Amino acid sequence: MPVTRARQARIGMRRRQSHALWLSALLTAVAAPAGAAPVCSVSATPLVFGNYDPLSGSAVLVSATVTVSSLTALGPLAAIAYTVSQGPSQTSGTMRRSMAGPLGARLQYNLYTSAARSVVWRDASGGSQTVSGSVTPASLGVPLARPHTVHGSVPAQQSVRVGAYADGILVTVNY
Repeated sequence: MPVTRARQARIGMRRRQSHALWLSALLTAVAAPAGAAPVCSVSATPLVFGNYDPLSGSAVLVSATVTVSSLTALGPLAAIAYTVSQGPSQTSGTMRRSMAGPLGARLQYNLYTSAARSVVWRDASGGSQTVSGSVTPASLGVPLARPHTVHGSVPAQQSVRVGAYADGILVTVNY
């Protein structure tokens, strides 16, 4: 049965450092018994769409990074296979992505697995996909990170109110 660790990434918010998570993971590595399972974590840089012009005929395209890190406490340095999925929108509670704005306004957007923005990055339901990979820790107790690019798009010509819009996505790594 896979182990699941979840971290929440805020879209359009300031970058949140995960020093406490790393410290916790390193302490776990030191205290772990022989044959202990690897420890993985996920972090994300903010996906900031910037200013949106509803009269523009072009979508707003931006990218951010989701990074999977892993370390092993004891035992062989084997590759750790994982998948990264994204849950529903925090503001809408559905898989349809929208950022919340002033007076209940919504600005639609989506997240994709490639720069072509043809495959939605979610949980593998409804035609969406997860992102898979593997990571091999560099040495005992030393984490190794593997970045994955998230491609975001806000469709053109949405009629929305002026103001700040934000959303949060739950990013989960299964390994």
